[in-house]
Amino acid sequence: MCRYTLYLYCQVKKKRFIYWFVLAVLVVVNGFILIHRNEGYKYFPFKTYSEIYVTDSMLYLKDLQFSNDSVALVFSKNMELEYELKSWQVFVDSHNIGFARVALNTIYVPLLNGIHYYRLNFIASNQNIQFTIDHNLDDSASKKYTNEFMYINLPGPNINVSHQKQWQSDIGFTADEKVQANNLLKEKIKFNSDSSDTYNTLAISKFVATLCNNPKGIDFNTLSRLRPIGQLNEAMKCNASMACGNYAAMMGYLFSVAKIPNRVVFFQSSSVNWQYGVHYYNEIFLRDKQKWVLVDAANNITMPHLTKTSEFLNAANLKKLIQLNHTSSIESFVFKMDSTIITVYDSINKPHYYYHQSNANLCYYQANADVSNSKFRTFLEFYTFKRDFDFYSDVNRNDWFKIVTKELAMLFLLLTLLFYFSFEISNKRHNKYA
Repeated sequence: MCRYTLYLYCQVKKKRFIYWFVLAVLVVVNGFILIHRNEGYKYFPFKTYSEIYVTDSMLYLKDLQFSNDSVALVFSKNMELEYELKSWQVFVDSHNIGFARVALNTIYVPLLNGIHYYRLNFIASNQNIQFTIDHNLDDSASKKYTNEFMYINLPGPNINVSHQKQWQSDIGFTADEKVQANNLLKEKIKFNSDSSDTYNTLAISKFVATLCNNPKGIDFNTLSRLRPIGQLNEAMKCNASMACGNYAAMMGYLFSVAKIPNRVVFFQSSSVNWQYGVHYYNEIFLRDKQKWVLVDAANNITMPHLTKTSEFLNAANLKKLIQLNHTSSIESFVFKMDSTIITVYDSINKPHYYYHQSNANLCYYQANADVSNSKFRTFLEFYTFKRDFDFYSDVNRNDWFKIVTKELAMLFLLLTLLFYFSFEISNKRHNKYA
């Protein structure tokens, strides 16, 4: 009996040692992965430029159809766009050849033989669609043509357009919060629903960017716990010490209630907990320009654009131009007291250089995302495949071998812990009734 008891005791000790050894190895492996999490172990729900910036509301080329000496350009279905397609002038190599024929969302353009540069100009807003086509008549008798579509300044064709609504809405705000926002828009901001998005974006941006930022006021972390209307009220009382996240939250609130498509964009370094590398601002979708534009109210940088063409830049465009040191031809709106002026971007862009020159990801909050953050949530996001934001990076790609290794290492650790606790519980029960 004693020998059998000793045998069972030795078996228990042996199994316990094996469990402890395996657990120790798995803890070391998982610890190594966590320490080196930015060396390929992180999952990136990578989104391409088209997925981030081409949505189902934007103007893009859906299809094109050649017929003898003309081409039919079929654009995305958009009621505002269809209304505007009634007054397009056609320029070929800078020569005005008259008006295009329009039917619903299709523009019919006559083609000249050879390679030519075509420009469609909408008279009311001076909006331009530019493209180049090589049109050749191979056999005049049989009227056989060879056509090559070479360039267009709009997305498409053969672009997979994202159907997700990548902008914030007013769903998350109470009826009272909407009333307060509408009162602000009407009384203090001079918002005008009949004006263009460009005008209203400047008006809202000016109001937020020129709010009193009092270093002795409520600190930005405490302020962030308030609803956006609460943050606005404290700022209007000059009782807020604001950081970029506060400005972005207030901007998102006002634009969402104003029904202007917008989203929060932020930088995130390759290390999620690199807090000093995080910066928030907003992108606004100008429906009159069919463009996403950048507004950094915290730094009083609004709608950067190219000096020569007045083309507005989005966050990804600006990041690329800064990385290439091609910023000398950029201007931006800035606000001083009651004035709106245009200044050279290089004179005010120091806050942006830090983030753009690094390998930080651009992150785009999805519609009505949970913007709260915690170490536990960050830990969960590391081991799961769902986030409330989309990445855009020219560098990071998924290393699936390391990602699968990470998931298996955590799975084996959890299973081993489960079996070990079951073993200990079973062993205690056995000793109790022995």
